[in-house]
Amino acid sequence: MGALEIMKYQVSEADYAVCVVEGACRTAPTGGVAGAAQTGISYADATDYAAWLSRWTGEVWRLPSDAEWLRAAGDRAASDGLGDASLAADPSRRWIASYAREVKLRGAADLAHHPQGHFGLNTLGVADIAGNVWEWTD
Repeated sequence: MGALEIMKYQVSEADYAVCVVEGACRTAPTGGVAGAAQTGISYADATDYAAWLSRWTGEVWRLPSDAEWLRAAGDRAASDGLGDASLAADPSRRWIASYAREVKLRGAADLAHHPQGHFGLNTLGVADIAGNVWEWTD
């Protein structure tokens, strides 16, 4: 696998709001916490944001693949189902396995909206990965 560059922080509500103001993204809910990650958007909204960010910065931005996200998650990655060859052809089956694990942990989950950096950095320097916001992958 080649080099991977990924944002240190998840897209904030303020960053996403700029995309909305410029007419490239649909309006999304906010949690009212300064510096919080944008939540409540669809896969299409996330890809629209990446396309807008690419135009805005002149760099290419996209959602990571499932494998790239696992790589970026580093020590915080949960690889439910990745060792099961029967799930390899259908990523959605891995997502369901991951969701089932999350449901079991839900009682201990921190569901509050927090500012960026609340869950700290992983060993690769990526903030809040595998925190309480579900990251979209392509």
